[in-house]
Amino acid sequence: GMSNAALQLEQLFIFHPRLGSEAGEKLLYFHPEHTPLAEQHNALGLVVALEGLLANFGVASPFELLATAQRRYVVLQPEPSLWLVAVHMLPPSAPAATAR
Repeated sequence: GMSNAALQLEQLFIFHPRLGSEAGEKLLYFHPEHTPLAEQHNALGLVVALEGLLANFGVASPFELLATAQRRYVVLQPEPSLWLVAVHMLPPSAPAATAR
């Protein structure tokens, strides 16, 4: 296993997928706050796209953990239409992409 001390929180955001039609209307909170809006929208868009892709392969919605070569995405859904996403940077030696 990998020690969580090696993980660095890069982004944390909360969104409501049914609010508004634009990404900015769906985002309720984004950390760090100084992140450019385009980056915030890209982060949200990526999670929504991954959700749709994984759903096509029968992965339960929302997925709980997705790890790529560089990042780990942890997704919690405390309420049916409220999503909390934590994005961690992985150290360079971490294993490659998996989803569960």
